[in-house]
Amino acid sequence: MRVLGLLIILLVTTVSAAGEGDKPVFNEKDFEQLRFLEGRWVGTAPDGTKFYDQYDFESATTIRSRRATDDSFSAFSDGSTVTLSDGEILSTWGEFIWAATAVSADAVKFEPRNAPSSFSWLHKSDSEIEVVQEWTDEKGQEQRYSITLGRME
Repeated sequence: MRVLGLLIILLVTTVSAAGEGDKPVFNEKDFEQLRFLEGRWVGTAPDGTKFYDQYDFESATTIRSRRATDDSFSAFSDGSTVTLSDGEILSTWGEFIWAATAVSADAVKFEPRNAPSSFSWLHKSDSEIEVVQEWTDEKGQEQRYSITLGRME
C-alpha cells in the first residue's frame, strides 16, 4: 500500500516549472532529492542471483551507478549515469536513455526515450529502495516487475 501511495504522490508532484508542453523542467534542488540512492545496495535478480549496485554523486548534477562483481565492491562489470542538464534529468545505460517525468524526496520516475521500459526508484526507508520496471509485452499486455534493494553497511 505504501508503494501505491508513493506512486500517487510521485504522479501528482509538481516540479519546479513547466517547460515546453508538459515536459517538466528540473533544477539542482530537484536532483538533490535523489540522494536517497547514494550508497551500496544488494538485490536479488529474477533468476535468484544476488547483485550489488553502488550509487555515487560525482557532482551536483551527476550520479554514477556501477554494478559490482561481488559484495567486496572491488571490481565492476557495468554502469550507468543519471545527469541533470538543461532542465532534464536523464538516465543513460549503454545506448538506452530515459527521461525523468517526476521527482520527489521519496521517488523518481523515468520514461523511455529509446528504451524498452519505464522505471522508478522508490525510497521505502533509509535501508530499502524498490526498483519498479514497467513495459508492454509482445501481446500488448502491461507488465510490472519490482526488486527490493537493501542497503549494505
